Amino acid sequence: MFGLIKKRQQPVEVVDVTSRRLNSFQGKYFIGQTEMLIMEGQQQNAWGGLFNPAASGVALFLDIFTISNYSSQFFSAEIWLNPKLARKGNTSSLVHPANLALNPQAEPKVKLQYDCQINDVPLGGVNVMNRIVPPNSTFMSDPGKGGIILPPGGAIAVFLKSPGPFKYESRIAFRWREENHSDGGPQ
Repeated sequence: MFGLIKKRQQPVEVVDVTSRRLNSFQGKYFIGQTEMLIMEGQQQNAWGGLFNPAASGVALFLDIFTISNYSSQFFSAEIWLNPKLARKGNTSSLVHPANLALNPQAEPKVKLQYDCQINDVPLGGVNVMNRIVPPNSTFMSDPGKGGIILPPGGAIAVFLKSPGPFKYESRIAFRWREENHSDGGPQ
C-alpha cells in the first residue's frame, strides 16, 4: 500500500569563501587624525572632519571617530552632518591607507580637514549629537553599530567648544572606507 517515497534533495548553496575574503581585502580603508588642536581662552573653538568632494565619485562610510582630550579640563564636542564652516581649514597630512595588503596603496579621495583657535560656529547642517569629553581621556564612537554614509559633496565634522578660560589640546581621529558611487547609491 505504501510505496517507497523518494525524498528530493534540496539544492546546496556553494559559497566561495576565498573570493569573499579577497574582495574584502580590496576595500579602500583609511585612518587619519588632525594635527594638535589648540583652544586657548573662552569661546575659542576647533573642529576636525571628513569632507567628500562633490566630484570624488565615492561614497564615504564612516566607521569610527575618536576625540582625545590632553587637557586637565573637560570640553564639549558636537557632531555635525553637512555643516557650513566659516573657514575651509587645513588638510591633514596624517592620513594613511588602513588596508596594507593592497599594492599599490590606495589614495583617499575624501579629505580630512581641521581648524583651531576660531570663534566661528557651524552654520547650517544638522547637529546629530553632543558629548562631553573628560580631561585626559579619549572618547570613541561606537564601532560596528552601523555608520554614517555620505555621498559626494557630504561632510561630517566634530566641533569642539571651549567652556572656560583655559588652554585645551585635542586630536580628532577617523577610520573610514570609500566605495565607488553612482547616482543610484553605493555599488
